[in-house]
Order: sequence, then structure tokens, then C-alpha cells
Amino acid sequence: MYPLFTDMKSTNNQTCLLSADKQVYQIQAPTKGPGLICSPVKKLNHIQKLRSSFTHFLALQKIVTPAIGDWGVHEVVDFMIRIGFGESYSKVIIYNKIDGSKIKDFDEDLFTQTMGMQGDVELNKLRFHIGQCQQEHIESQTVFGWGSNGFG
Repeated sequence: MYPLFTDMKSTNNQTCLLSADKQVYQIQAPTKGPGLICSPVKKLNHIQKLRSSFTHFLALQKIVTPAIGDWGVHEVVDFMIRIGFGESYSKVIIYNKIDGSKIKDFDEDLFTQTMGMQGDVELNKLRFHIGQCQQEHIESQTVFGWGSNGFG
């Protein structure tokens, strides 16, 4: 079963499809036998745009981190580990179902009473990092190109 495809581009000898989950698929004719083969292009995910010319394809990969208010519980756990709090608060976050909407406004009582944080240094560090995540931001953008030409 194939996913829902949202875009299709072709060259003179190849067709590529972009799925709703941002994966690129390539349609190829087998060297022997009837039918077509549709398979994902390895290492091409998070693709936002797909373009083609007569012989080449371009794919824009953009990895975006959503704003903190849109995070689920596991994104909050990853965030806390990434900014240096280790896994010490992971169980508390999961047990209390603390998602991004609960931490985005920095409710100090949530961090001190529910999570057990102590000290101004920890709280100020967390306040700073939460402030940095209020808007979605682009982690990386990459353009991939492939195709064939008659130049050897």
C-alpha cells in the first residue's frame, strides 16, 4: 500500500512523487518484465518542495522545530535532556503529562512544586531556553539534486 501523494514531477526518463509525510518516492520501469516499481528514495525525508527540469530533480529538505506550545510530552522530555537537565525530570513530566502548552508561559509553581526544581540558576536557565523556543524555527535546509545528462 502506498501513502497519499501530494506532488509529482517528471524528467524525460523518471518520475518522482512527494508523499503527504514528506518522503520522496521514485517510479522506475524494471529492466525486464512488465509493470512499474515505486520505491522511496533513501535519505530524502522532510522534503518541502520537489522540482524537475528535462533531466534533473531538485528537492528542498527543511527540518522545522515547532513552537514550544505545540510540543507533546515526549518533546518536552527531549528538550529537558537537550538543555542539560538529564533524565532526572523525565518520569515526572510523563506522569503529570506536562506538554509544551503547560510550560510555554513559564509557570514557576509548575517547575518548583510539581517537578521539584530548586535554585534560581536552574529556573533562570530553563526560563531562558523556554524563551528561545516560543516560535518555530528552521533547524536545517538542504537542497538535493539528481538526474542524468549526456556529459558522461
